[in-house]
Amino acid sequence: MMSTKLLGILLGIALLVWVIYRWGRRHGTIDEHKKDIVKGVESWGQSGEKCSVCTCGEGTCSKEKTVPKIDYYDDEELDRFASRSHGDYTPEEVEEFRSVLVTLLSEDVAGWMQSLSRRSIALPQSLMGEAEERLRAAAEKKGPSSQKQIR
Repeated sequence: MMSTKLLGILLGIALLVWVIYRWGRRHGTIDEHKKDIVKGVESWGQSGEKCSVCTCGEGTCSKEKTVPKIDYYDDEELDRFASRSHGDYTPEEVEEFRSVLVTLLSEDVAGWMQSLSRRSIALPQSLMGEAEERLRAAAEKKGPSSQKQIR
């Protein structure tokens, strides 16, 4: 009875030593990464520093990934509609969107729609045509060379 417990403990220790050994061979010793560790400590919080140790696949640390800037068009109250589909709005809620849309300059409509998208807010289906019309008007003001296909 005592010998099986002792054998189990020895096997557990052997397994732990083997895992540590394999991990060390795969990832190298700390001495091999000392330069990267020092560079990481010295440059922590600075963008543009490359990291040769991280495994994010891009060669840059995830701390450098930036979140796109969200511009608000005096429409913070629309944030409560995040994650709803285009057709899930009441007529009163559609009017809230319309009140913002009609106050925008034609050239601001594209930025506003992008802002809604970044905030996961779907424009009501009934306003899509009106928004596209305003986008076309803005494109026509800029001239034929800057027009893009609007779908």
